[in-house]
Amino acid sequence: MTNYAPTYTTSRALVIGINKYEHESPLAYARNDAEGVRNVLFQRFGFKFEHIITLLDEEATYSAIRRAFLRFANSGTDYDDRLFIFFAGHGHTITGRRGEIGYLVPWDGRTDDLSTLIRWDDLTKNGDLIRAKHILYVMDACYGGLALTRSLQQGTKRFLKDMLTRHSRQVITAGKADERVSDAGGPRAGHSVFTGHFLDALEGDTVRQEGPVTANRAMAYVYHKVSGDPDSHQTPHFGFLDGDGDFLFDNEILTGLQDSAGSESDLLVSMAPYPIVGDAERAPAAIDLVKEYLSEARFRIKLDDLFAQELRAAVAQLTPVQFPTSGVEPNADRFIERVRAYSKIIAPLQRVCTLLSRWGVSEDHKELLRRIIAQLAPVDVVGGYDVWSELRWFPAMLVAFSTGIGAVAQGNYYMLQALFSARVANPRTGAPSSPLFTIMLDQWRVLLGTGIFRTIPGHEKHYVPDREFLFKLLQPSVEDLLFLGPDYEMAFDRFEALLALNYLYETVQQDDDGGFALPGRYAYKRGRSGDPYMILLEEANRQGGMWPPIVQGAMPHYQTFLKLHASHKKFIDGLHW
Repeated sequence: MTNYAPTYTTSRALVIGINKYEHESPLAYARNDAEGVRNVLFQRFGFKFEHIITLLDEEATYSAIRRAFLRFANSGTDYDDRLFIFFAGHGHTITGRRGEIGYLVPWDGRTDDLSTLIRWDDLTKNGDLIRAKHILYVMDACYGGLALTRSLQQGTKRFLKDMLTRHSRQVITAGKADERVSDAGGPRAGHSVFTGHFLDALEGDTVRQEGPVTANRAMAYVYHKVSGDPDSHQTPHFGFLDGDGDFLFDNEILTGLQDSAGSESDLLVSMAPYPIVGDAERAPAAIDLVKEYLSEARFRIKLDDLFAQELRAAVAQLTPVQFPTSGVEPNADRFIERVRAYSKIIAPLQRVCTLLSRWGVSEDHKELLRRIIAQLAPVDVVGGYDVWSELRWFPAMLVAFSTGIGAVAQGNYYMLQALFSARVANPRTGAPSSPLFTIMLDQWRVLLGTGIFRTIPGHEKHYVPDREFLFKLLQPSVEDLLFLGPDYEMAFDRFEALLALNYLYETVQQDDDGGFALPGRYAYKRGRSGDPYMILLEEANRQGGMWPPIVQGAMPHYQTFLKLHASHKKFIDGLHW
């Protein structure tokens, strides 16, 4: 598992345009399209000419295309590179036993001889040999057989740096197998309808008005323009072949987000809507069932069964065999690999628990949430490396933070109280019933003591690298479920602050540090505009004992809250962040 940096090292491209075919009918503007795309990559987006391979007309033979593409394999690219593939020419589709199979037609290809064509899925499978973290295929051709696995949800927002640290393989095509590509017309003379609008997306100001140009934003623009163009008889197609990052064209925008002091700055980018082709990862059936079962008390047993099923599926994979604590020396890459493995396993349960915390209203719902989070907690003491043994708490941490954010964003402190009141056996002391969160944060403190989070590129200078990591890791899944946008950051920081005060309340009798609780992102925001920690105090002071976190049991009574707040404020003020 590769740990990517929030930037690009080298920008590479393969651009192909074929007007005159050796055996097939000619096209009018494919070559112009290829040259236009090549020029905009060079002039607007920082691609160096020597890193752009261009094959036009008779240069674009079967062997030349494959040879050029495979030049990028293995050492032909670095891990933080981006690779752009553009093809303008004929596409061809045949129907096989398992569905449609799409082909690109090279200059010397014959549609009556499949051995002379380039099969689309062969191209993408060979893409697995390419190290570049982001590959975007843009195909001004119509064919079928696209194995698109998912699309982002409409209204989704992503943090820019986070998009750049996630692997992705994306594709945009001019149309589907049964559609005729318009090789003329469109918004630009000398270009096809599809490429004309695609160039407008890259060069015009319309797409940039709401953020940087990414593959997703360009596609949203092209989709609406091409499908509505009077000269068009096609509907573009877009999706992910793999991963969940997003190819960024406007690389220069990252310069403003970097500074020598290790700034926490980032940019929340709106993913413009386009028709969704289906998302196997989202598990819509389970999500929709949870919403239905939460809406009526008569579904109490079905809801319990659904959560039990998701919990069993997760726990069955969280085994010492898959996640050993010894024999594997920790390093940054292995740490990220294990974190992502944990995240993938726990994702289905995390999603339904987030919905439960947001919409739960009954004692049954509270007890269900307590039980889920308690059963994710490690109940034994194991040997081995501290990093791996304490990281066993990571699935519970993900579910806890995701559900806490869901509850806080909805103002559902009734369910937040359920989360805070969960109790488990303490694996260190043997006490049969201890507050889960105090044990979790104590063990998390041991993990922080290893310094592992500061080995992650981009987190070396963060005040709270673990929380910054969690903040970015959780955002895509929470955003897809709840569509919080900028409110996600507020909900995250607010939950962290309430969690710290709850920890302090549970440990105040034993705590000798005077207000110590693991500080979160809210701590370095002290004294700034929108200070989340002081907002809590201002709200509590205005409403007193009627403040919702107090009324619904997520915080102790008003005077106790004030003492805890003052104690922790003194502690974080002393950090001088």
